Amino acid sequence: MENRAFIAVHAGAGYHSREKENSYRKLCSQTCTKVMMKLKSGMSALDAVTLAIQMLEDSPLTNAGRGSSLTLEGTVECDASVMDGKSLVYGAVGAISGVQNPVLVARKLVEEQSTGNMVLGRIPPCTLVGPGATQWAKDHCIPIVTEEKLTTDDSKKTFETHKRRLQNAEERRKNKRRKYLQDNENGYKESLTEGKVEAVQAHDGQSDLHRSPIEINQVEKITPLTIDSNEVSDFTTETTNDRENIFDTSRSVDESQFRENDFQSLRNRNQATCCMGNAVNDCLDDTDRNIYGTKLEAQALENKKLEVRDEDHEKLVVKKPTDQGLNLGVLDTSTDQSGVKRLANDELGVQDTVGAVCVDRRGNMAAGVSSGGISLKQPGRLGPAALYGAGCWASNPCSEGQSGVAVATSGTGEHIMRTLLARECATSLQVEDMAEMAMAHVMSKKFLESDVLKGYSEKFGGCLALKVCPRDLSTELLWSHTTESMCVGYMKQGKTAKSVITRLGENERQGHTYVLHGKNI
Repeated sequence: MENRAFIAVHAGAGYHSREKENSYRKLCSQTCTKVMMKLKSGMSALDAVTLAIQMLEDSPLTNAGRGSSLTLEGTVECDASVMDGKSLVYGAVGAISGVQNPVLVARKLVEEQSTGNMVLGRIPPCTLVGPGATQWAKDHCIPIVTEEKLTTDDSKKTFETHKRRLQNAEERRKNKRRKYLQDNENGYKESLTEGKVEAVQAHDGQSDLHRSPIEINQVEKITPLTIDSNEVSDFTTETTNDRENIFDTSRSVDESQFRENDFQSLRNRNQATCCMGNAVNDCLDDTDRNIYGTKLEAQALENKKLEVRDEDHEKLVVKKPTDQGLNLGVLDTSTDQSGVKRLANDELGVQDTVGAVCVDRRGNMAAGVSSGGISLKQPGRLGPAALYGAGCWASNPCSEGQSGVAVATSGTGEHIMRTLLARECATSLQVEDMAEMAMAHVMSKKFLESDVLKGYSEKFGGCLALKVCPRDLSTELLWSHTTESMCVGYMKQGKTAKSVITRLGENERQGHTYVLHGKNI
């Protein structure tokens, strides 16, 4: 039985301004349309994923390839990877510069590995980073471009704004530190003059008069340094409102003494709301009603089936998972810390890693991702798009009945890398019959509640996943995110391309909440 080709792309899980919403959706739709033309002509899934990501890298709208976020030094360093579901071969590049389409280098690495060992039995690399990756790309005839061609007016403007704010914050911090030390030195001298400090002989024969102000703080308490919360800014791609203040819940005080945000913070930390995402977002038009994102209360989850039809009268089945103690949807994991003020969403105006998943006419699957990283990142920083098991994963359906999967992730790199989000998502989809249940389990248990992310008060991530059942070749597309928004485009052979930007609801907090959407193909 010949499979019907399918391609899906995402333009990042992060923040997508409503002013540019049509541009994002148009880019994803055009990408899917062009790639589908190649798929119908027999292009492999691996080449289709590479082509799709290449188109996204060439667009200045995305944070990948041309127009990527700049490092602290104002340079472009990108990460990218692809994985072939048929051979399970993986190729990746990290912190590569001078290459507009890093995904082409990752694709070439897959090709080189497929040819066998090199001279003297050397094993070909699957991942290359930094200048070595750039030189390898040049040696394999992949175009090298100047730094100017990789930057855009928007990326330069964003860099200059963030750099200026960083410098101002660092200068204010230095001034406060200098004032703090000066005040303590003056206070110490005054205490000597007024006779507030007694000279007590220490065991080493020295008196406190010869000790530093810090050493005698038992006599006169020194006020600790405080930093204005407005000084500190977070330049990651995910943005939230100012964090709530934390207070010691063990204090014995009257409830009326609580500040309003203190009480709200306590209530948030001790209550978790369980639901299945929110209603289909306003950005979905009438032709997208086959996308499921309807809010389901946890206590109402049953083994029922909800039938809906799209404009082509295709029967779609949305399976409601059985409640097995799984927290679905809103999940409060807040341990907010005061003193951190982030850049506003409209100041950032960026998203994160782009990616693609695909199944070709022969039933082979592939996945890939590409990213320019976070704004003002440390040069040499490696993101999830270059890490095996974090950025993407693909595996064909097998004769033993195991489903085929293709996954592409997006979000905060450190969160995705520490959880190996792509691999976790793929594994869960393969062992769980109900795809939406599998994705919900990953986003709640393996991401938001992950032990390895306990040090983070907010977790930002997103997944785009494709699942193919080997028995009847039925296909399901799912995506989920804890970020403010995620842009997705998809197209099935014989159909028209569709695109959508899904967003968190009004009562859902980014970094603490996930929404789950999907479509039966």
